[in-house]
Amino acid sequence: RAEARAAGEGEREAWKSDLALRRDGFIRDLHLQTGLWLGELSRRLLADLAGEDLGPRVVATFLERLEDLDEEALAPLRVALARDSATLIVESDFAVGEEDRKRMEGTVRRRLDPGCALVFREDPGIGLGIAMEAGGLRIGWGLEEYMGEIENRIEAAFDREAPDGGTNG
Repeated sequence: RAEARAAGEGEREAWKSDLALRRDGFIRDLHLQTGLWLGELSRRLLADLAGEDLGPRVVATFLERLEDLDEEALAPLRVALARDSATLIVESDFAVGEEDRKRMEGTVRRRLDPGCALVFREDPGIGLGIAMEAGGLRIGWGLEEYMGEIENRIEAAFDREAPDGGTNG
């Protein structure tokens, strides 16, 4: 009897582990696919409504949020810049125009590091938005951050519905 119970418990644990792996894979795939699709859809929808290129508005919104960050929130990024030879990678799904680059450089140098160098990269996978990274620390604004909120809600829903009351292991 004890052996059967132990075997049953082992099967249950294996099933829970498999379910957790499938859940994580599903959420990862959902995040990736819907992020790309929503980014394209959002850009088209908002461009149609606004009748203009959204890149400058995305940059302006990001810079407003960067300005609103307090010193405590900026400190880790300053440390990362010091470790990372004062190079900040700026990624967006659009080409950042020269005027917006200058505005970003001014804000970053004033708020983070006066000697900071910015390297701009286009990454269609980022979706509608912009992000800055140095030394493994990343701050951003856009669809990616909103998708993170959706992902957290999906995970919470999975956890609420899990047969063991939300524990995955």
